[in-house]
Amino acid sequence: MRIVGVDPSIRKGQAYSLFDVKNNMWNKQSLVQYGKLESMIQWLNFLAVADPDLVLIEDQYLAKNYKTAKELTLVSGKLAGVAEMMKVAVRFVNVATWQSRLGIVGIGAKMNPTQRKKVKSETLILLAGRFVDLKDDDIAAAILIPWAMRFEL
Repeated sequence: MRIVGVDPSIRKGQAYSLFDVKNNMWNKQSLVQYGKLESMIQWLNFLAVADPDLVLIEDQYLAKNYKTAKELTLVSGKLAGVAEMMKVAVRFVNVATWQSRLGIVGIGAKMNPTQRKKVKSETLILLAGRFVDLKDDDIAAAILIPWAMRFEL
């Protein structure tokens, strides 16, 4: 089974990657795409080349900022819509669900929010380093979402 993991964003753009469950590895021949998707052409091209069986999109939680939550939901919906038009199954995965599979929910619980975010970001990058050298927690999340959820599919 080939799974695409997606970490949607409105600020930096989408991060997505292809994971091969059969070989239990991130497909290094596939590209980790990262860029704003004003049009869905880049996403459409990625799906056409990757030919996945399933797309896992990080679900949005109710943020403090209503406008941000609304924009993230719109982006996620567009990503899902394009995938479904290409006959690819789509599932939304709660942040706490995939992170709990990696044992990182609650990291930094006693820290202030800025410190906790930094520690969680560094942990994601460290875990994703098993697959590829990177410095971005959004791309790390895109790699780790399908890896964390691979046994539940």
